[in-house]
Amino acid sequence: MKLSTFKLFKNTNFTEMQNTLHFNSNAERDKWFDSYFTGNNTIEFPNRFNYRYDRGTVNVPMDMESLQGFNYCRFIDGWDGKTYYAFIVKTTYMNDKTTQLDLVIDVVMTYTQGNVLENLQNVEVIRQHLPLQRLRGREEYLRTCNDILPTSTMMFINPSQFTNNNNKDGVQFNDFMYIIQSAVELDGEFGTEDKPKMQTATGGTYDGITSAVNLYLVSSSDLDSLLRTLSAFPWITQNFKTIVKVPKMFFNLSGLNTQDCKGTKLYVLDGGNNSNILTMPFNLTKSKIKEVLGLKDFEDYLVRDQVINIYLTDYRGNQLNFETGKIKNGNTIYASSVLGAFNEIDIYSLEYGQRETNESNHGFYRDNQMTINTFDNVPVMINNYILNKANSAYSRQLENSKTISGRIQEMTNPNNSVKDRLFNAVSVYSNVFSGGLASAPAKGAGLFADEYEYYRNQKAQMNQWKISPPTVSEGGYTNSVLDKTGDYGIWLKVSTINYEELNSLRRYYGAFGHEAMTNDNQIYNVNSMSKANWIQFKGNYWINNIDRELFDQLKTLFEGGVRLWHNYNDLSSRSDMADNDVIV
Repeated sequence: MKLSTFKLFKNTNFTEMQNTLHFNSNAERDKWFDSYFTGNNTIEFPNRFNYRYDRGTVNVPMDMESLQGFNYCRFIDGWDGKTYYAFIVKTTYMNDKTTQLDLVIDVVMTYTQGNVLENLQNVEVIRQHLPLQRLRGREEYLRTCNDILPTSTMMFINPSQFTNNNNKDGVQFNDFMYIIQSAVELDGEFGTEDKPKMQTATGGTYDGITSAVNLYLVSSSDLDSLLRTLSAFPWITQNFKTIVKVPKMFFNLSGLNTQDCKGTKLYVLDGGNNSNILTMPFNLTKSKIKEVLGLKDFEDYLVRDQVINIYLTDYRGNQLNFETGKIKNGNTIYASSVLGAFNEIDIYSLEYGQRETNESNHGFYRDNQMTINTFDNVPVMINNYILNKANSAYSRQLENSKTISGRIQEMTNPNNSVKDRLFNAVSVYSNVFSGGLASAPAKGAGLFADEYEYYRNQKAQMNQWKISPPTVSEGGYTNSVLDKTGDYGIWLKVSTINYEELNSLRRYYGAFGHEAMTNDNQIYNVNSMSKANWIQFKGNYWINNIDRELFDQLKTLFEGGVRLWHNYNDLSSRSDMADNDVIV
């Protein structure tokens, strides 16, 4: 007769198959049980039982009271010589000296020690903990997949931790220049209201855009004095298309030509020059995010949306949003602009969304950028009295020269040629004396009366011009409130979940590992974690030397998932899985 030996263990924490202890080998497992459970915590029955594992019950020669607390056992089957571990799920009184034990084979403890699981073929992994190398290799997937618990504590934090700008939250526009689009030249002579002068603009090229009008740049401090000076020359300022307020930081003033306009220094946007491409002082990298969140070295998978959200804003409805899971190390933010004939500032990152760091490879780039194209326009006031005088100056001069007094004045003007003076003298003579000497006084009196009336009408017209309201060109102050409050610029906004919810996520991944990728058919090192490894899989696989019924139980267990603990104390306490760290 082939007899089986039994050893019982008292008050163990082996109460379910889905939470069990894992060993490097069966020998290590057996040795641990013998060393950990000693004295009154164990009972051994050598070579006493005619028992097969498929029977499910065994009668032991002890009273029921003496077996209180014994909930786990090991036996060596006398028929196949294999060591089995089993749960004692029920004790039944048979008589004062005999107790029946109902047993359930612990198939995980019995059949999966060592590297049995890692060597399985034809498996389809559902979830598992990953060793560090595999964790790094799947970073992209883990940071962007849907395998994350819903979060609810997202709130804004101080973003200055992500800036290199004296603890500021972004870049403030607080120093400005003004672009004047002018259809006339501003460096010539303007004449007077009675003799105006003007030269048409020749245009130029700046930031790669050719402009039909001239583009001038003037500082904030000089703009007021320039407009006050040019208020006396409305025939010039009426040719200003726009005066646009733009941030000074985008101009390299040292590379621009200058002109003088009535004592004011103007920079000329011409000559094929370009505005500056600026590097924004934002440190938006994976390593910085990990530092701010206090993440562990292996927790790159937590650098993602639902944990931390990051975007740039101009507080005018324009935003540059980043999917946090696609931020890597090298996410430099740039600001480039086209200014002058057309005004636009673009904020973008070359590296964002890029798989590999390579200068020739760009990420989302222009597909994911923030465009600022709304700027303040300064209105220009036009004095219509001076403008009307200037606009009519040469026609008035012509008409005035046709009068008797005008011709006399021209006749006596030494600056005129002899021909002009002679012509005017003859003209006066002809007009006054055309009827003969006798009629000359009356004729002259009539001509001067007409001339007097002409000047009266002209004076009345000018008096009417004096009371005509000035004209103000169209302007717009869309950013005035932001400018006043100091919020005009490019700002970083960062929101995160709180520490408690972050730890909840740690517990989730610490307890259940990571969702597998499609067609994942490899079980990796089940000793990769500091406390326990979760493994969940299905498939058409087989384990040698196992009864079919027991194998079906084992398959069912792993389809639901099993946690393999590495330390009995952690198993006993069901240790906090937030601290279940990757160790290999």
